[in-house]
Amino acid sequence: MKVGVIDIETNAITDWARLSDLTTVHCLCIYDSDDQTVHRYNSNDGNIRKGLDHLAKFQTLVAHNGIDFDFPALKK
Repeated sequence: MKVGVIDIETNAITDWARLSDLTTVHCLCIYDSDDQTVHRYNSNDGNIRKGLDHLAKFQTLVAHNGIDFDFPALKK
């Protein structure tokens, strides 16, 4: 099973319930269990979209606060 462990950093959030003030994902880091490497994507390089495409290659994603923050933020 292909597993990715992710973490994101965003702009400051005050509306945790709706994430209405989320405007920027600054970075997305993915640990790939297959090749045991960390892949980094960031807004300065303009490659967050590439990171999102990379996420689609995993069967399972793991995140510290994925259900309440990371996954809803990335969906937005």
